[in-house]
Amino acid sequence: MIGLQRKLYRSNRIVLCERLCRQNMSSKLQEHLFNLSNYKQEWVYTDNEQEEIKLHYTTLQHDSKTIIATYSAKRAKKDKYNRDAKMIEFVSI
Repeated sequence: MIGLQRKLYRSNRIVLCERLCRQNMSSKLQEHLFNLSNYKQEWVYTDNEQEEIKLHYTTLQHDSKTIIATYSAKRAKKDKYNRDAKMIEFVSI
């Protein structure tokens, strides 16, 4: 699968997933991506455990590419829990 991702990325037609680095983003791009009110479109699907997942997403053009950014309240809750657990672990050291 990694070879396929690289091939698709090099073709410049599609990017399957790309982590956005804040240091490399313009302030305009950051403002759009970090403002949850921009995530007005919704996609609902059922996962493997038959749980309904609701994603909110936004799209924008940047450097002749289309960025599709998603937000999931469930994922945000999980990420916050993991950050808090790591902070407690760090403070306990």
